[in-house]
Amino acid sequence: MTPTRKMFTGALALACLPLLGAGIVASSTRATTADGWFAHAYPDAATYFYAQAVAAKVTLSNAVDLTSLRFWGSSENYIYPGPNNVRGFTVRFYDSTFTTPALQFSVLRGSAITESYTGRLNTDGGKEYQFTVPVSGRLASGTWYMHVGALLIDGADGDGWMWSGGKSPGMRFTTYDTKWSAWTDDAVNSVAFELSGNLACPSDLDGNRTVDFGDVALTVLDFGPCAGCNSDIDGSGFVDFGDVALQLLDTGPCP
Repeated sequence: MTPTRKMFTGALALACLPLLGAGIVASSTRATTADGWFAHAYPDAATYFYAQAVAAKVTLSNAVDLTSLRFWGSSENYIYPGPNNVRGFTVRFYDSTFTTPALQFSVLRGSAITESYTGRLNTDGGKEYQFTVPVSGRLASGTWYMHVGALLIDGADGDGWMWSGGKSPGMRFTTYDTKWSAWTDDAVNSVAFELSGNLACPSDLDGNRTVDFGDVALTVLDFGPCAGCNSDIDGSGFVDFGDVALQLLDTGPCP
């Protein structure tokens, strides 16, 4: 019987499927309504109204260089149905200690953020928007907790910002006074998002954080046309000796 990639990698290949080249590395599909949970407005905003925070659990099987974050949200709509009360967003990534963020970005609405009205309304009549925010930096493999907070405009008449719900479990709540409190799991609900990036170590095909003969063997099994697959390291649309050469140059522990 001719060996195949499936026979060689088993379940591990399935675990790595979300990390095919540049693209979505973690996500939670949007719920059927535009309702969600209020995201804490950070103290560096001019004012903030909600101490409650929500976060999404993100598990990466490989280190990833982040490129963008897409999420959905709407206004509480006491005064405005749209995002008039929001001047930007802060994105934070915590590990399980929830102390200092491993990565943090604050981006103002404008040219850096792509946004569009989805046509959906939450139960308070707030218009749901899709936001795509550029993010950068590397996250190591493992479990992270991603938090999106709105930077609110002073004098926005009290409207808060609601992060749209998702279908995958893993949301966590906390409060903020002078420091983050302990976080508690909510294994039922979640928030909707799409986190995109590139593999930080694309030559590591089997996910063991080291480039070695096992990775070269997986590449050999995929020889030939293979556009979009992990083994096509140089993105040529073919798996060939050019990809093997890149693996040989990367031999050793991944960064």
